[in-house]
Amino acid sequence: MKIEFDHPTRGKHYRQANVECPSARHREIEFMVNLLHPQPGETIVDFGCGNGVLTVPISRSVGTSGKVYAIDNSRQSMLNLTSRMGHGNIAGVVIVEAELPLQSRSVDAVVTLANFHHVPDKFAMFKEFERVLKPGGRLVIGDVAEGTPVQRYFDGPVDRFCSTGHNHQFLNPNLAWRLCEDSGLGFRSWDLQEVPWEFRDEAEARRFLHLIHDATCTPEECISEAKQYLGFELTGRFLLNWQLFFMIARKPIQAELAKHAVGAGQTSLVAD
Repeated sequence: MKIEFDHPTRGKHYRQANVECPSARHREIEFMVNLLHPQPGETIVDFGCGNGVLTVPISRSVGTSGKVYAIDNSRQSMLNLTSRMGHGNIAGVVIVEAELPLQSRSVDAVVTLANFHHVPDKFAMFKEFERVLKPGGRLVIGDVAEGTPVQRYFDGPVDRFCSTGHNHQFLNPNLAWRLCEDSGLGFRSWDLQEVPWEFRDEAEARRFLHLIHDATCTPEECISEAKQYLGFELTGRFLLNWQLFFMIARKPIQAELAKHAVGAGQTSLVAD
C-alpha cells in the first residue's frame, strides 16, 4: 500500500490544515457521526483515521465501556494521534497490507471517512471489513463519488499540484454493490450529500487548501482551481462546495450464525 502521509511534508501539512481550521469540515464529520450513531459500550474501527477527526467524537460516544481502534497506514499520523489522545479507550493500529490485526466477528462497526479511495485493493479490504464485523455489524463509508465535481477536482488540479499526486479509484453505486456482494455484506444505502467546507473568509480557505493538499503551486492557484471546479457561496462565511457519498452496509445475522454455529461457544474478543 502506498503510504502518502509519511511523505516528508504531506502528512505534516495535512494535520496542520485540520488543526488551524478545525471547523472547516465540520459538516461532513457531523453527518458521518450521526449516520454511524455510535452507542456506549460499542467497539468501532475508524479505518484511515488520519489525525482523528472521527476518532475523537466516536470515542466520546462509546464511552469508557467501549473502544475505538484507530487504524491507518501512516506511522507519523498514528504517532501524532496517540500522543494527543493518550490511551483511554482509543487504540492506535498501523497496517501495511489489506489485513486488519483484529479477531473475526469482534467489532460492532467499521467507519471510514474520505479515505477509502486511497485503498488499492478494495475487494480484499471489504472482505476484511466483513471478517472483523460481528453478525449484524455495520460498515459506514463517506467518500468522494465517481462522476462528481469533487472527483474531477481530485483527478485534475489536485493530482497535478499535490506533492504525492492523487491518482486513485473512486466508488460509484455499482462498484459499491459489487464490493458488498463479493464480501458477503448486505448493501443497504447510498446517498450523495452536500457537505460544504466552511471558512471565515476566502483567505482562510486559500491557506487550508494549500496545506491539506501539500500543494506545489501557489495558494492563489489552489483557490482559483477549487472555485472553478467546485463552486462556492458567500453567506457571511466562505463555503466551498463539497459533495460526498455516504453508504451503509451490514453483515447478515442469520447466515453468520449458521456459518459459525460450530464455534458458538467461543467468547474471545478483539486482540489488543
